[in-house]
Amino acid sequence: MVASTLFGSTHLARMAADFPITALDVGARGGFVGDLKPVAPFVNGVGFEPDATECAALNQRLRQDSRGWRSVRYLPLALAGSSGRRRLYITTRGGTSSLLPMDSPFGAEFSRADYYQVRETAEVETMSLDEALSKHEIPQPNYLKIDVEGLELEIFDNAPKTLGSLLAIRTEVSFIPPRHGQPLFRDVDRCLAGYGFMMMNFLETHHWRRLTQRKPTWDNACRVPFSEGQLIHGDALYFRDPFSARSQGGVDHADIVRLCLIALCYAHIDFAYSVVNRAGTDKFVKERWGFGLLDELPGASRAIRRQLPSKLRTMLFGNRKQKRF
Repeated sequence: MVASTLFGSTHLARMAADFPITALDVGARGGFVGDLKPVAPFVNGVGFEPDATECAALNQRLRQDSRGWRSVRYLPLALAGSSGRRRLYITTRGGTSSLLPMDSPFGAEFSRADYYQVRETAEVETMSLDEALSKHEIPQPNYLKIDVEGLELEIFDNAPKTLGSLLAIRTEVSFIPPRHGQPLFRDVDRCLAGYGFMMMNFLETHHWRRLTQRKPTWDNACRVPFSEGQLIHGDALYFRDPFSARSQGGVDHADIVRLCLIALCYAHIDFAYSVVNRAGTDKFVKERWGFGLLDELPGASRAIRRQLPSKLRTMLFGNRKQKRF
């Protein structure tokens, strides 16, 4: 059943029902990305999980509980830059396995040798993201979450059609390479800027210390009990800039509406308001649904602030008090 209200508004729910969002989760171990849960009734999701056993388990759980999504399915595919056979380095921890060879000294330096200890290797078939969408008849997506242990840039570089249709991307990025040949944040940022995306936020940041695996800043059992850690990796959020030279002609009012809805999921209401206003999408919405989208966003702002999950609230605002200037 489609939600009757969205961000506290019946108007937004009625509008969203006419603009379903196609979302991809590349590296879907554990379940489909939850960032779009506020608009789940309007999301058609496709997850990619190369571990066939894990993928089957994900699809089995879906048959028992779809958790409110318009639709979700998982495909047992390993994505890379091209089709072919690649060596997969399977680590003792599983979640750090990658198609890139491990830099063992890096793990040891940060007291995480077990993260990058290769248990075994296996040959896997890979394909590009563009190929996967075409082969499995997946509509061009609006949203992508990707976490593939260092292959993000390789996938971006070889999926121009997909990158051209996306409105928002959540991608893991690294600031120090834990694997041989792994690109860094600056490389990913340069690539996505070339497709008309702009960096909006870090959704996660992970700081590591060298003398302990414990999170900063205090570990009583450590020889150096108090210390900040070094920024190692995180998740970056990108939105398409509809007004950049690289995006002109590729973003219509329907895409502005979808981008607005995705932005609301991340509490970027200020961005949504600005884009809708500048693009003239408010007139488009009034003519089609009889209400002003710009009139609804202030109320959505208040509703989102009240309803933010505590984890997301801390991520966005930290523990600091909100000041008025």
